[in-house]
Amino acid sequence: MNRTPVVEIFHNVALDARARPAGVLVGYRHGHELVEVFVCRPAADHDAADVTDTAQRVMDFTAGIENAAQIDIALAVAFDHRTLRPVARGDLLRIDGYWLTCESHGWGTPSDEPRLIAPEELTSPSERPKTASSPDLVEVADGVVVAPAAIRSNDVLVAVGGRRLPAPVTVRDVVHRRAGFINPAEYYPFGDTWEVLPRSTFSVSRFLRERDYATVAHRAPVQQAPQRAQDGVRG
Repeated sequence: MNRTPVVEIFHNVALDARARPAGVLVGYRHGHELVEVFVCRPAADHDAADVTDTAQRVMDFTAGIENAAQIDIALAVAFDHRTLRPVARGDLLRIDGYWLTCESHGWGTPSDEPRLIAPEELTSPSERPKTASSPDLVEVADGVVVAPAAIRSNDVLVAVGGRRLPAPVTVRDVVHRRAGFINPAEYYPFGDTWEVLPRSTFSVSRFLRERDYATVAHRAPVQQAPQRAQDGVRG
């Protein structure tokens, strides 16, 4: 799986008769309610064999910046800024349209079409997934959070690092520059950098570092992933 899939994270908000989180206790079951809390496009991992490898990367970066792979640092920062809880047993991922359930050990596939609800449909405010209240965070309908390494030509950027841009920027190209590309290197001590080249000649380039996640205005087309879940991956 060496491209950049669209990953959607859904929290299981079902409660049992004692108002406890049912997903954590028994795993995902038919009829459990799910709320979409995060959509992202990770950088391509050329070592990934199937969707479960991508799922494990997602689980790792939702668990904290210190657990994220180097190429997922920006996504971990974005997820942390929204103060969402990590992916846990009973939650679901949708990777390019292919559903995975987080199990106690590994990943499974749901036997039915999951039941999706909007946050405002939750019966109690205490059941709502935690979201950050910072005005700097940009919530864009159908938006996708992307790591700098996952920005593609023709992406329409509307925010960088959670801050809205003065105007949307259509990307012409992205140039990855290694640390110290300016001579002498000590004048540029920030590590690897991605220069985003705009399509418009009236716009200036933007330089993103590894923690500078971007928000793309429109969701990439969803494709069905051909691989099926495999056992043996920690969930």
